Amino acid sequence: MLARAMFALAVMTGALASPVNAAVSAPPLSAEGRVNAIQRFGPRLLVTGSFTSIGPVVGSALALSTESGARDPRFPLVDGQVSDAIADGHGGWYLGGAFSEVGGVPARNVVHVLAGGSVDPAFRAGVGAFVTALALGDGRLYAGEYSFGESSVVALSPETGRALPGFRPRFKDNVTELELAGDRLFVGASDVTAVDPLTGRRTTGFACSDCADERRVTALAHDDKRLFVGSVTRGVYAVDLATGRRDTAFHPSPNRVEGGAEDRGALVFVLDGTRLLAGGRGLRLGGPSTRLVALDTTTGAADPSFGAGASAPIHDMLLAGDRLLAAGGDTDAASLAVLDRATGAAVRTLDPGVDGPIDALAAASAGRVLAGGRFSVAGAQRTDGMAVVDAASGRLEPGFAFRGSTDATDLTLTGGALVGASTDFSHYGSAHSRIVTRFRAWSASTGARLAGFRTPPIVSNSTRDDYGDAPGSGIPWTAGGGRVFAVRAHRAVHVGANDVVVMSAATGRRLTTWRVPFPGYVTQLTFTGDRVYVAGSFKRTRPNGTPANLATLALDARTGAFIDSFDAHTHGPVYGVTPRPGGLYLTGIFDRASQARRDGIAAVYANTGAVDTSFAPRLNRSGEHEIAFGAATLLSPSALLLTRGYRGDLLVDPYTGRVISRPTAPDGTRLDVLTAVGSRIYAGYVPPSPLYDQSPHTLLTFLGR
Repeated sequence: MLARAMFALAVMTGALASPVNAAVSAPPLSAEGRVNAIQRFGPRLLVTGSFTSIGPVVGSALALSTESGARDPRFPLVDGQVSDAIADGHGGWYLGGAFSEVGGVPARNVVHVLAGGSVDPAFRAGVGAFVTALALGDGRLYAGEYSFGESSVVALSPETGRALPGFRPRFKDNVTELELAGDRLFVGASDVTAVDPLTGRRTTGFACSDCADERRVTALAHDDKRLFVGSVTRGVYAVDLATGRRDTAFHPSPNRVEGGAEDRGALVFVLDGTRLLAGGRGLRLGGPSTRLVALDTTTGAADPSFGAGASAPIHDMLLAGDRLLAAGGDTDAASLAVLDRATGAAVRTLDPGVDGPIDALAAASAGRVLAGGRFSVAGAQRTDGMAVVDAASGRLEPGFAFRGSTDATDLTLTGGALVGASTDFSHYGSAHSRIVTRFRAWSASTGARLAGFRTPPIVSNSTRDDYGDAPGSGIPWTAGGGRVFAVRAHRAVHVGANDVVVMSAATGRRLTTWRVPFPGYVTQLTFTGDRVYVAGSFKRTRPNGTPANLATLALDARTGAFIDSFDAHTHGPVYGVTPRPGGLYLTGIFDRASQARRDGIAAVYANTGAVDTSFAPRLNRSGEHEIAFGAATLLSPSALLLTRGYRGDLLVDPYTGRVISRPTAPDGTRLDVLTAVGSRIYAGYVPPSPLYDQSPHTLLTFLGR
């Protein structure tokens, strides 16, 4: 039952008048892995990183047709993991697991979903621990907790979700199974305990010495006299319902379960008349399959033909008329099969197309079943760290599947091609440090490599840590106007000569090379309008012969000629140049621009570099200042994002520099990447991984402001 939990995303539209952190509502996308950048190019977004798949989020529970596997669109999105589910008897379900929200409504680990797909507004349960098992009967809903320590079972009102007083039996190990049988509630943990379903007191007379398991009990079922127990180390056995004494007549041969039980469990049971159907994986119970076995309830003997050919791991089963539904899967995909109840033979396979296993099945009405588990995405697009998204809707562009390897943090979309730089640092740090950069291109519609795009390698000898983000991201480069501009440095010293290599964005052919007119180092290139701005730090001589530093150069984008009328006069190096209407934002390590006090960020006019005095942030006075800002991103006419290393990002007014807010995810997590889409901010973040899941999942969400 324990593994990856799903995290939902949010789509929230609204005006960008005043920034607020949005709540989770309807999600668009989730990427399995890290997203490093979201770039806006007209009507499309380019999403790049180290993820292996990306797709629309559906939540961790679905209502499915048992005929086709089609999803019921009315079912609410469950933000989390669903470990158990049980029908309410009226076409709806109770769900238990590890989640905080269902259908946009706060719901902590237990929720009641009505037959029509809405969350029951009267049911307000709040179970603090991960719920691994549910049982319903006699006007009570029981929930077993898994809390990595002392656990308990709570009794809830099925109508209100309110915890019923006087019932809270506690156990030294985590609760994994619940089975209600008459006047007893059997609780499976590292052994089996019988409690009174009204008071929670241990039932005297029931003592199952054979039920102790050093790992845990994973399955319980009962008939009128016996309790069938499945455990990781003891296999399958039967005990007397009243006393717990072992029924030695029931003895499967062999009786072993191989493998661990760190997910849904090694065994699941369905009692079908005189047969005990056992599903799981690694079952050595005498049947022809290690996944599905039918045992005689009197002797434990396995049917020699039942389940032959069953190959997928089974995490839960459900009887539906003359059919048996079996669900499971692995960490990457679900399996859901309709089997013949008599023989266990496959009738049809239902493929919900989700990205993780199904752990819980519950019936509702004819032709419909609830499936819950450890999945979040349906119809994921497999891709090696690159995806193209429609900016207006947030939907993936169909048919795009990038295959290959590149520096996915360094890509741009120009025309119909995605151009990227791949940098070899194998010689970095040697006596003759150098880096080799090669440019490649892919189709923006399919992700296929464009074989006709060829560029000569660019060998650069400057790999200083303040050389852009080197040695992590390679040489500074930019694209625009049908061309690619890249820096080639000649000397691995603080002050050296640099070239700008100009290539065709269509073919990769080298068109020309410009010499940067002053020695120094380059941190960024920015193309805008008819200019290429070169940021960094450069040594020059003023007209009167005195030495001076120049941190930002302006070059004619057609000829590469130095435009000497532009000089921002920053007192320190510039790391970033961001276009703004009529001007530029400069970020870096400086405390003045011209004669104005500017701590790490300044707004200047594009033609002259003169400081725009109306943009005057007072970040150091409000405790927000750092030694440098990494970048400034104009998200919208009313929001400028300042990226920082230690204190987190800031949104500021793009005209005055006044701090507006600290952008965060709905759960308070720091946002990793942001861009603007009309009146919305499109953001990506990685929330903390719960339970046993250590693999990052980046959430891509529209945040209203």
